[in-house]
Amino acid sequence: MKKVLKTIGTILLLVLLFLGSMLIFSAGWAFRTWPELKMEEMIFELQAPLTGTGNGMIRDYVLCAGLPAAGLLAAGIVLFIFLNKKGRTVTARVIIGSVGAVLAVTAIVWACVHLSIPEYLRNRGDNSTFVEDHYADPNRTAMTFPEKKRNLIYIYLESMETTFADKEHGGAFDFNCIPELTQLALENESFSGSPDRINGAVCMTGTTWTMGAMFAQTSGLPLMISVGSNAMDAQESFFSEVGTLGDILEKEGYSQTLLIGSDATFGGRELYFTDHGNYFMDDYDYAVESGRIPSSYKVFWGYEDEKLFENAKTKLTELAAEDEPFNLTMLTVDTHFEDGYVCRLCGNEFGDNQYANVMACSSHQVAEFVEWLKQQDFYEDTAIVLAGDHITMDSDFCKGIDKDYQRKAYVCYLNPAAGTAEPQKERIYTTFDAFPTTLAAMGVKIEGERLGLGTNLFSSVPTLTEEFGIKEENAELKKKSAFLDKLETVDENAKAKQPEAYYRCVSYDKAANELVMEIYDIHSMPEDLASVRAVITGPDGDETVCEKPGSEMRPDLSMELHFDANVRQAVYGRMDVALVGKSGKEYTVADGDTSPILMAGIYETDIFLKNLKQVLDMTDCTVLMASYGTKAGGFTGETGELLADLGIQSNFEKLGGCAFAAAVQGDKVLEKTGKETAEIKGQLSDGTPLELWSSCVAKADGASILIDGIDYSLTKKKGISFVLYSPELGVVHKAYYNPKEKKGQSTIEAVGKFRKFGRIHLLATDFPISKPGRFHIAAVYWYDDAPDQARTLILHKDSAEVRSGLIKGRAFARSDLHVRLFCVNWNSKWNVVGEATLSI
Repeated sequence: MKKVLKTIGTILLLVLLFLGSMLIFSAGWAFRTWPELKMEEMIFELQAPLTGTGNGMIRDYVLCAGLPAAGLLAAGIVLFIFLNKKGRTVTARVIIGSVGAVLAVTAIVWACVHLSIPEYLRNRGDNSTFVEDHYADPNRTAMTFPEKKRNLIYIYLESMETTFADKEHGGAFDFNCIPELTQLALENESFSGSPDRINGAVCMTGTTWTMGAMFAQTSGLPLMISVGSNAMDAQESFFSEVGTLGDILEKEGYSQTLLIGSDATFGGRELYFTDHGNYFMDDYDYAVESGRIPSSYKVFWGYEDEKLFENAKTKLTELAAEDEPFNLTMLTVDTHFEDGYVCRLCGNEFGDNQYANVMACSSHQVAEFVEWLKQQDFYEDTAIVLAGDHITMDSDFCKGIDKDYQRKAYVCYLNPAAGTAEPQKERIYTTFDAFPTTLAAMGVKIEGERLGLGTNLFSSVPTLTEEFGIKEENAELKKKSAFLDKLETVDENAKAKQPEAYYRCVSYDKAANELVMEIYDIHSMPEDLASVRAVITGPDGDETVCEKPGSEMRPDLSMELHFDANVRQAVYGRMDVALVGKSGKEYTVADGDTSPILMAGIYETDIFLKNLKQVLDMTDCTVLMASYGTKAGGFTGETGELLADLGIQSNFEKLGGCAFAAAVQGDKVLEKTGKETAEIKGQLSDGTPLELWSSCVAKADGASILIDGIDYSLTKKKGISFVLYSPELGVVHKAYYNPKEKKGQSTIEAVGKFRKFGRIHLLATDFPISKPGRFHIAAVYWYDDAPDQARTLILHKDSAEVRSGLIKGRAFARSDLHVRLFCVNWNSKWNVVGEATLSI
């Protein structure tokens, strides 16, 4: 036994040596790599997703920390074996333990000094109300958009500073390695108050790394994460209560895209931009999946900026062709520390100074891209922001500059819709001020000219930095803010969606005026369901109401509602549905934009067609159809029979793939098919001009249903659009269906059950979707004796193919647990991908 204990003791001492080695070498590597590393950044990055980290950084860490630590461990083992053979075992243990302890203590002391940990702890112990006192809540601030909304192109320039210009133009160097960017800032707006010098934004505490910078420039707040908070990569929301630029533009109907050449997951970027604004993630992974780059292609952090700007041109051309205004947000990467990435476009103007050469290359590429933008038709209606995300973290590039020089992130506003109130005044501002200033550049009027901690720089209102000074403002931001901590707090199960449900018409009896609706798949309720309330309002303003208690919810999460509704209400009416929680709070899940009898889910084409036949038999309406990119096989089987019942005569069985358009009124049918396109032109029964266009060509613009020149089709994706037209009321219903069959079922297991603590671990695999890594997977779960108490859990992404989650709350399950999995895509559409009943 004594020998076993000695062996264990020796192993523990060797572990101490290895850990001490890892700590000291890791500290050395980190402080060389990030000489300006701040404690708040380290805390965030330790909790943020590391997926997508640059290959060079990982390799550098292994070489500089992992291998030396392994080498020292090996030396310790050799030393122990050598001294043990000579009978000096105690000496070996003392040497190994002492070296390990000294290394560990040295690393800790070094970290305390470099990161100013004592100062950080003092600040965190000193509460400040500065943020709360000066925060202008975007959710409560009145904003007025112009009648014609302007587009936004926001380009974050990695590590770009005004510092890199020459001294003559406001920089800190004798040379200018960003001449084109300097000229752009001089010719446009950087709020310098001078035609000869450029100005930039001070980077405050909580904004000095990429995610912190993006958060600051779009929310007006520092990114401060409390120690002990849930890891950001396990969260399904990112400061969910904070109003941001993305949230504001989403409400105004903007199409939003984040275009980056690296993995969007890294640092929490995907989570933030999908949570705040539903941005489409056009990142490195998407470029691979969409075939823009080979799967084997990866340089630096993903793909280089040359490809980023080419992809941006393609993306902008697509966005400009759409009806809604757009926000394209980009992030360059070639200028990332250490020393940047040398692409094929880089010159050698600055000799061995690689970082200067890379900066010059970036400056040239950005300027060329801006010139391209100026030649586009959409430029006139587009505000463009060029913004350095933060000052560079490169370890030696700025070593020789004057210590009194205030380093700032690069800023340039092009084509703004606002004029500067005080053009001769040099503004002192931070990256927080980008938030309201960007909206002002888009022509938005902001009550009080402030949002977050930011001030609209086009106005004459002083910034907080001008009021309090850089040092005082930064000192306050370093302190603990109970207000910020409250904004950060999230419920681990709360996000992904507001409460929602699906609904469909089961039947309508014209003679009895009885309309039967089914509400099903209620998800994301944050509390128990008290009741479901629905109101049908006819075109004449008459209402019929049905409300049922949540206790009548069926075990499969569905409930039937019966209405006394006449034909005009059932066909031309609008239905509002609200879920009522136990607290009395109402959650609207249908907002009166759908004909009740024609309600059906996206895969329920057959239900829709059956009800559509009934509507056409009861009314003088016309149904218009146009397909896009859908194989004719999708219209065969039962769907084909139902189309035949409507009067469609096309033989889809003989067509491998076709375009299809039709107009049906009573027994009058006009239809066209074509190998690639189909077109119908004519008039409706009341003389209104009509044009239908269908295409099965993948690169076409989609289907269109033009009534009096207005397109009422709902999709540019594969599927078929339907529009119901009444001579009396005009367009009364629009729908889109994908005639594909539902896909298979996922595998759902309960593993590691801890009944004593009321915890059940879920494991989900085998997702019936081609790219599961691109989606959230949500689990709605309930016990069969309490479907009205269903809850939603966003599963943690262990990998693209495996998701897991923890259900808490019941110490002893009274009955079987039901789980229904949903795939949640980038625009928050939920589709069932699996369900299971688990015996607990």
